[in-house]
Amino acid sequence: MSLQRYRKKRDFTKTCEPKGRTLKQHGKLFVVQEHHASHLHWDFRLELNGVLKSWAVPKGPSMNPKVKRLAVEVEDHPIPYADFEGRIPKGEYGAGTVKCWDRGEWFPTGAPATSQLRRGHLEFELKGKRLNGRWLLVRTERNNWLLINRGGGAEVRELPAFIPPQLAALSKAPPVGPQWIHEIKFDGYRTGCRIDHGQIKLLTRSGLDWTDKYAPLASDCQGLKAESAYLDGEVVWIDGNGKSQFQGLQESLGGKNLENIYYYVFDLLYFNEEDLQSEPLKERKAALKDLLKNSNCKRILFSEHWAEPGRDIYKAACNLDLEGIISKDSTSPYAAGQRGEWLKSKCKHVQEFVIGGYTLQANTRVLGAILVGAYDPGGMFRYLGRVGTGFGGASLLPQIKRLVVKKSPFVVHPPPRSRSVIFVKPQLVVNVEFGAWSDAKILRHASFKGVREDKKAGEVFVEEASAVKLPKLSHPQKILFSKSKSSKQDLATYYRQIQNQILPHITRRPLAILRCPEGAGKTCFFQKHVQAPGILNGKFKVEKKMEQLISIDSIAGLYALVQMGALELHARGCHLETASNPDLVVFDFDPDPSVKWPAVKRAALRMKALLDHLQLISFIKVTGGKGLHIHVPIEPRYSWTQIKMFAKTLCEQMVQENPDLYTVTISKAQRHGKIFLDYLRNGNGATAVVPYSVRAKPDAPVALPISWQELEDIRGSAIFKLATSAKLVAQRIDPWDGYFSLRQTIRLFS
Repeated sequence: MSLQRYRKKRDFTKTCEPKGRTLKQHGKLFVVQEHHASHLHWDFRLELNGVLKSWAVPKGPSMNPKVKRLAVEVEDHPIPYADFEGRIPKGEYGAGTVKCWDRGEWFPTGAPATSQLRRGHLEFELKGKRLNGRWLLVRTERNNWLLINRGGGAEVRELPAFIPPQLAALSKAPPVGPQWIHEIKFDGYRTGCRIDHGQIKLLTRSGLDWTDKYAPLASDCQGLKAESAYLDGEVVWIDGNGKSQFQGLQESLGGKNLENIYYYVFDLLYFNEEDLQSEPLKERKAALKDLLKNSNCKRILFSEHWAEPGRDIYKAACNLDLEGIISKDSTSPYAAGQRGEWLKSKCKHVQEFVIGGYTLQANTRVLGAILVGAYDPGGMFRYLGRVGTGFGGASLLPQIKRLVVKKSPFVVHPPPRSRSVIFVKPQLVVNVEFGAWSDAKILRHASFKGVREDKKAGEVFVEEASAVKLPKLSHPQKILFSKSKSSKQDLATYYRQIQNQILPHITRRPLAILRCPEGAGKTCFFQKHVQAPGILNGKFKVEKKMEQLISIDSIAGLYALVQMGALELHARGCHLETASNPDLVVFDFDPDPSVKWPAVKRAALRMKALLDHLQLISFIKVTGGKGLHIHVPIEPRYSWTQIKMFAKTLCEQMVQENPDLYTVTISKAQRHGKIFLDYLRNGNGATAVVPYSVRAKPDAPVALPISWQELEDIRGSAIFKLATSAKLVAQRIDPWDGYFSLRQTIRLFS
């Protein structure tokens, strides 16, 4: 096929797909693209005779040599299509999102590839990241082929019988940082769904088979279009107000109100012969969303997530009287247990406890209170208080009576002696809501919510939110900024007050710090490699070379930097995990002293117009020095060279428009009377001052984000100071709202 059919199907004024042409090159590129169109499928492409021979594989390539996949031959595509990733607009052919699933080289085996294709039988070898070894394409009829793994390829991992769940640790507040996403915390039972060629199993957090108890859900899972899969989620009972109710779930397990149970799924750990546990969470959730979108299941619901600041999601959840939120590192793989990559922030104090005793109401056989505890880190059972309300119609007493013992099971801080207390074996796990803890770690205002049949008593530990330990400052009253008389303690306090604003801009980004141990205006030096508590150190691959990079991910890290006299914070436009691919473009407007401030503002507005034309949303900040910075968040898919050249192209366009005012020449001798458009901020290893960072000047100015509307009234770059900025930030609406959820593609590279 020629490229004529390819071009005829597309309107290149609307789609950003490459128009392309047949090339004379004879490379051996292969690419598999995941295509989220009206139906999810995988496009399998082999470079041959200057084009990409292409097949649509509805279920994707199989690692199993025993499985044959349908591959429908489609029109040839141009070679540049191998680099295409992005969204094809609605209404266009193939509308939907395209992203690279695998790529590498291919080599035909036996006769030349062209003659093999004519005969409808192509044997070849793949060398990719996912696909390797010998493969075969066989035509069955017209454009229908079979794609077959002939062995020697990627290892087929069997569908696990059970995957222990990843757990969330309790946190005093939602974490801060662009990698964190946030979900609603449900009040139900953690459940894994195992699908093996039509056989459904619903498993508790400890691996018990509860498929029969969840019969309506098991039936609905049959509608999931997967040959094999393992989902992770929470079974809940939804009341008339749309909220999950634990007591209702308890009753449904006894056969009541089964029509109200639903399965909210938030993770996909295995799908069609591929183990996804090592993939980043954001990739697993995207695959899960596609699976549900292409299936017909009324009771299986996708657990939505948000990338907005956790504090906002948490506040909204509490206002809706929900349990709280779960925050997850979207870049992390899946691993059993608590690892700190999942954190829960609760609106209500709700925890599991183990019953260790009970009392009866005076002169009756009615349950009066239960005595509860949990295990400490040393495995000792600790008394934590009494629960005397919330039993209602719960048939709890018969279950407790079966466990009566003579000796108290409480080893640590046992309850006060009382003849009315009847002790039991610590086996029954219950959910309890309470008001607070006393100083002696005893429950206050506690109410029974229900029995946890899915959890073993030995798994119940005292749950405490981890508190961030801040490094101690030496000489906290030392003056670091002579003109403003601001001390080291003032600087640390400022960062503590605006931590929710600054941390997302620096968390796990490679840093360079300007250290001035004796204060601003004294001897200062840049440093990229330091050792201190709270500071991350490690080797990361940046464009094929290993570099030692530092970063921080908490207020403790900020305090550590203040302690060592870091007055300015500068960051690269990337994150540690994707250090070879920037996710930020920065335009720096650096005026010569003779240039008036209004001209600098006009320069920034002209650049905004150029970016608007490219459909790129931009944000602006004063630098606390002489000029302005424009930030453009982007998808981390481009190289440093590409981004630097993109920035240079736009800056050079402005120079061509007004060479008397703008320059891209770094030489100061040639910058007199001009604004230096510094595109070099986007080179590999280059940094830019962090939003909200203080600058190392005697009057302690701050590099502060502003809105484009505010720019008109701003009188200079250094008007915001350390002493007043924290209060200003607390009072105003965030001028960069939506910044961290924005990941843009650059049309010039599409």
